[in-house]
This record gives sequence, C-alpha cells and structure tokens, in this order.
Amino acid sequence: MLNKIMLVFFIMLAGSLNAQQLNDPTKPAVLKSSKMTADTVVVEKPQLVLNGIKTNQVERIAIINQQAYRVGQRIDQDKIVTILSNQVTFSSGKTLTLFNHALVSISTKD
Repeated sequence: MLNKIMLVFFIMLAGSLNAQQLNDPTKPAVLKSSKMTADTVVVEKPQLVLNGIKTNQVERIAIINQQAYRVGQRIDQDKIVTILSNQVTFSSGKTLTLFNHALVSISTKD
C-alpha cells in the first residue's frame, strides 16, 4: 500500500515539474529588467494597429487600436499627418498600412 502511495506521489511531483507556465492574455504588459527593484515597474508601450479607415465625402477617419482619429490628432507623442485609403502617416515618419499591399473597395447599389 505504501508503495502505491509513493508511486502516486512521484507521478504527481513529476507532472508538476514538467508543467509549463501559461501567459495570461489579460495581464498588462510589463518590461522585464535585470535591475528592477521592488518599487520599479516599467510599462511597455502598446503597439499601434490600424484596424480600419472610414471615408466619406468630407474626411477620412483612421481606426487605430479600436479608437477613431482624424488628421491633426495625436497618439502619444505622434501627430497624424495624412490618412489615405489604406495608410496613416505620422509626424515622426512612421506609417501604418491597412491590408499591406491590397486595397479593398466596397460599393453599394442604390
């Protein structure tokens, strides 16, 4: 009986040693540093993602990280300079491209 209990214990121990640590997708991003102290937290800047561009006869609106922006508005330190049909250009020279090399055109029948 003791042998069976020890066998079960070792199987459980071996399983926990081989378990991988899973990343929590809802946990805020934090940069890891080798010189971090107990009161040091460095938050990683989120990546900008161009989700879409809304156009009408008057203006274009860029949807970046699920937020609507117009020409002249700022995201962090960058100012939006131009919004094209598939691309947004910032004052820093950085560009975000929608669909990379393909343009999507949607037409509706009246």
